[in-house]
Amino acid sequence: MTDAAMDKLARAFPVFRAAKIAQRWAGLIDVTPDAVPVIGLGPRAGRLAADLSAGTAPIVDPAAFRFSRFSTARGSCP
Repeated sequence: MTDAAMDKLARAFPVFRAAKIAQRWAGLIDVTPDAVPVIGLGPRAGRLAADLSAGTAPIVDPAAFRFSRFSTARGSCP
């Protein structure tokens, strides 16, 4: 697959004809359907929770991370 991509790249941009792939990697990367991360445990999540609990302006807008985004209509996901 990378060979075909390199061939297309070299055809589109001849300067890349001599380029060599130094390393290849394959594997699975988990991702949510909308590619927006789920908030996990960590300093930023803790700060967001503290801001929301204290009623202060949150460090980030939590709307994009809402769990209900997976049950809403597909077109309404951010």
